Amino acid sequence: MKKLLFICSQNKLRSPTAEAVFSEYEGLETDSAGLDQQYT
Repeated sequence: MKKLLFICSQNKLRSPTAEAVFSEYEGLETDSAGLDQQYT
């Protein structure tokens, strides 16, 4: 199984969307994270 981590600045739109889209693929484990702790 391959693991993918999607990262964007705030983890509010881009990375959670990518996580949701790619989580449907067989053989992939996905997660998302944000880099800027100020906005979380």
